[in-house]
Formats: sequence, structure tokens, C-alpha cells
Amino acid sequence: MGGGAWLQVGLRAPAPRLALGSSSRVLVRCAGVHTTSTSDTIHGRMGDRLGIRPLRREVRDLQRNFPDQFDLYILGLQNLQGLNEAQLTSYYQLAGIHGMPFKPWNGVGSDTDWQSTSGFGGYCTHSSILFLPWHRPYLALYEQSLYVSVQAVAKKFPAGAVRDRYVAAAKDFRAPYFDWASQPPAGSSAFPSILTSSTIRVTDVDGATKSVTNPLYRFSFHPVNPVKSDFSAQVSRDWPTVAFLSSWYNAAPYSTFSAEGGESQSEDTALEPFWDKSGTRFWTSAAVKDSSATFGYAYPETQKWRYASTAAYQASIRQAVTALYGSNVFTNFVANIATQPQQLSLRAAATPVTEAKEEEVGKKSLVGAAAASLKAKTAGGDQKPLAAAPPKVEVAEIKTGTVTPEGPIPAALAHLAPNNTYTEYILNVRALKHGLGQSFRLLVFLGPFDAEHPDAWDTEFNCVGRVSVLGRSPETTACAKCRGDAAEGLMVSGTVPLTSALLQDIVAGQLGSLRPEEVVPYLREHLQWRVALFDGQERRVEEVPGLKVGVASTEVVIGADGLPAYSGSYVVRGEVTEGKPGGLGVGEV
Repeated sequence: MGGGAWLQVGLRAPAPRLALGSSSRVLVRCAGVHTTSTSDTIHGRMGDRLGIRPLRREVRDLQRNFPDQFDLYILGLQNLQGLNEAQLTSYYQLAGIHGMPFKPWNGVGSDTDWQSTSGFGGYCTHSSILFLPWHRPYLALYEQSLYVSVQAVAKKFPAGAVRDRYVAAAKDFRAPYFDWASQPPAGSSAFPSILTSSTIRVTDVDGATKSVTNPLYRFSFHPVNPVKSDFSAQVSRDWPTVAFLSSWYNAAPYSTFSAEGGESQSEDTALEPFWDKSGTRFWTSAAVKDSSATFGYAYPETQKWRYASTAAYQASIRQAVTALYGSNVFTNFVANIATQPQQLSLRAAATPVTEAKEEEVGKKSLVGAAAASLKAKTAGGDQKPLAAAPPKVEVAEIKTGTVTPEGPIPAALAHLAPNNTYTEYILNVRALKHGLGQSFRLLVFLGPFDAEHPDAWDTEFNCVGRVSVLGRSPETTACAKCRGDAAEGLMVSGTVPLTSALLQDIVAGQLGSLRPEEVVPYLREHLQWRVALFDGQERRVEEVPGLKVGVASTEVVIGADGLPAYSGSYVVRGEVTEGKPGGLGVGEV
């Protein structure tokens, strides 16, 4: 568990489920037995001029700064959702690719006895190397279908200047994305309100601004009760409307299609059910490697045509990533607790360490960390400090993603990384994916917490992270791959970074440094974990099949540009977790 840490990464694109198929079927089709119309092929929407491709924009940016395209997005999505559900490119059919009703799409896969456990089980590459590349042709299919709807909607606006404006906006339309890791606009929630509101205001095709049903919030089945065979008895058909996010997660968390047992997967494995532009072959990971060029889109940060060389373009990407998400753990920590992060000059924090207000006590985020109490907040009241307080660190202010005048590490924390080198700590988790027959989370705490209320563990101040395992019951799921993975005892893993939380405790005076001789015993004393189901109930750690929790460390050097370089060599700290329920013992890996 000390090496290859598995990182959970936020995707910019919507995350539908993945597909693969047996090699024999692919060979027959590649030989030309299958023919398909161009409307069945997946090509994205090119529409670029002289190499300039329209941009996919963050959905809040689209709403604020490109209102015409946002109107078209909402109205076009409404139009797509309103198509006959028997139509191949209807929203219903496209959504069905990643789960229910578990029917073959576009003739890919046998539908013989598909309702039985031995029949067709959908398209799924969860826990597979095909997981990410499969999303590229899937998203291209969704986008090209939405693009057609947007063009149709634009032509319905009143003739004249208004229609011309919307037709022009439609030409460069691309499906937006939600970047959950970006800083939300001032005064707004990190989760966009447009995803939680049942109605939304747009300019409709009659030219009037009005409230319309929000297609990002819900999808209405039509007919209200789908064909009985389309859904299992476990899916309610009594509600005409299903919340969009709820249906996305619950009705289709596993779009499933199992490969032959022992079949190897590579960049040349077919990404079924997605035909490429030829109509005779499936897209592969190798073919969609440069998805921007292949499917004709770009993001604001990936406008390659604006740069004279590949090196300059790559440098701009590096700079953009740093500006958006920070450079290293020290500058990010300071930026998150600074009261005025826009200032580049360093100064000592003027506010003394005080007890955190009740309304500020949430997950142990870095926001407000310098003001965190030296006293641990518990349901029973204040307790004594966790350790004798070392000298307090004076916190500096710096903008995220910048290099300070003194170097790549803020001066106030530089002593924690002599020669720009420090020890990084991570918690590794592994467990049987379907061991509990349902989804569950492992929550990690660094310090005391209210153990009696598992439904509120996420909001505990000392909660430093969580690993979610999206398990399923093999007895009830229609997902063929899920059943196969359960039978084979598929193990999954996740990580929780600990260094930022340790910095917070250093600032609070509870820990002196990041040196292993101090951190390891500190973690041994204060690190805890618990397991909770998604309904808020606790499950004993000992009851989770295959669960192992361990801590590992590695040396990190921060470069002159502020970005970290990891050594690649990990030390398993079994002494931290040995003897604890589910804990990795000394000598175990």
C-alpha cells in the first residue's frame, strides 16, 4: 500500500459510464460485415475555422458571460429530452447507454434473453483502464446530438436580428462542463444553483424571458410509465419526473457490459458501442488520444493554435493548472487561510489563534485554519490541547499558484521544508468493491470527533477526507460486470492526503514539524477512521471485507517554479496503523 497511490480526479466533462466488447465481435465488424449510416457514427462537432475550435466553457461562465449560448443550451437540452424515446439519439437512448434499461444500443451487443442474469448486462468499464478514454466518444456522441437540437432551436427564434444572433451563437456551441474544483464566484455556492433549481429563467424561442422547466434538474419520462421490461421492479415507475442528478447516480451508476474472462485490454480495445467516422470500426483509446483534435473542441486553457510552438503551449498549460489549482502544499495552504490572498507581499497574520465559531466548524478544510482552536471541538465541550504546544507559526499571505519573493515556499513555512524538501504523508485504503453489497464510505479523522452521529461525520472539524466505494449487490444488480467483479473478488483502492491537515495542526501549535520522527507518533495517537453507509448509518470497520488502511510517506522536492517533484519511493508506516481495526500491520503491504 506504500507505492502507487490511487488519486480521485475531478473530470471536466460529465461522467457517463464506459464500454468494451469481445474481440471476436470487433474483428467481424472490422472486416466489413457491419454497415451503418453516418448518423450512427460518432464524429463530434468540428465547426472550426483555420484550426480555431469553439470552446467548451464552465457552465457558470457560460451562464454569466455567454447568455445566448446558455439559452440555447437549456432549450436545446429540453428539445433533446423531448425526442421520441425510440429514437436512437434521443436523450433517453443516450442516457441508457450507461445503465438501465440494459438494452443494446445501435445494434451493439446481443439482446437475447437480456432480462435474465445471463443476458445482456450493459456497457461498463468501471475499475478498468478503459474507464477514462471511453468517456471521449460517449461525450462526443452526446454533444453532437445536443448540437443538432441547439441548431433546430436557434432557427425557431423570431426572424430578423434576434434569430441571426442565436443562429450565430449556435454555430459555435459546445456542451459546457462543471468544474467542481474551481473557485466559485463570490457569494455563490460551490455547487451551481442551476443544478438544483426546478425552474430556470431563459429567453425562449418567442423572444420573451421566462421561467422554464430546468432540464439540468429533472427528466420526465414520456410515456410516464416506461415499458415494463425496460426497468426492474426496483426502479419506481410511479413518478413522472426523476431528479436529474439522482437518476444519473442511482439509476445508472453502472453501465455494464462484460468482456470475456481473462481478456486483455489495451489502447486498441474497442470502445463499444461507439462507431468511428468510418462506420465500420469502433473507436479505440489510441484513436481518441488527442480528443480535442479528433472531436473538434477546446477548453479556454487548451487553445493550442494561439502558440508558436508546442513547448510554449505546454508551458501555458502548466501555468494555467498552477493558477487554477495551486502549486504545492505550502503555498496552497497559506493561500487558503490568507485573509487577502491577492496580496503578494508576506506579512505575519494579525489575528491571534482563537476558538473557531460553531458555524465555522465543518470538515477540516484549510479555510480559516489559522484561526482554528488549539482546543478540540467535541459534542461534550472543549478538551485540552492534543499535545504540548510548540512555537506557533506566523501565517503569511500569498496568492495561489505564485512563487513568493523568498522562493517557492512561503517564508513562514520555509523551515518545514529545508532545501525545499519535505516529507509527504498519505493514507491508503483498499477493500472489496462489492463486499458489503452496497456503497459505503471510509471517513478519516485526525483528532477527536462525535462518534455517536455518523450522519454528521462529514461536517466534523477533524474530518480530513473520505474514500467512497461504489459497491453493488450481485444478487440484485443488472450490471453484468459488477456481478463478475463481485465473483472475482475485485479490490479497489483510494487515498486521503494528510499533509495539509498536518500543516494545519502545526499552525495550531499541536505539532512541531513534518519530520517522520514527530509525525509518525502523532498519527499513531490521533489518526482514526470509520465506515458509514450512504444512508448515514455506521458499519463496523471489522465488517468490511478486505478492508486495509495504511499510511505511507515519500520525499518531495519543490522546484524553483513552485511545483513538486515526488521521489517515487514510498515508505509504509505500519507503526501508525498496526493493531487498529482494519489497520495495516508492520511488515504488511
